[in-house]
Amino acid sequence: MGDQTGNPFFPTGVSIVTEAIEADQATEYAKALPLYDKALEWFLKGLEYEKNPMAKESIKKRVIGYMDRAEALKKVLKEQNQRGKDKGKEEGCRK
Repeated sequence: MGDQTGNPFFPTGVSIVTEAIEADQATEYAKALPLYDKALEWFLKGLEYEKNPMAKESIKKRVIGYMDRAEALKKVLKEQNQRGKDKGKEEGCRK
């Protein structure tokens, strides 16, 4: 995405989302989720000031993809948390 628009919000968003993607690929979902959320804040703020319609549309598509991934990670983390609670209950019953 780069700083093709001159918008100061996008380079920060790109830097943060790069970290999010790296954590995501390393299956560090609990680390990746807040990074996606933070990057989305930067991108959404940048979209408010973006004047180039083509750049705006391109960025919106990426933002939607990052939002979808953040929602998917929320589900994964919730399931992992629930499995951990269920496992704890099972172990408690065995004692």
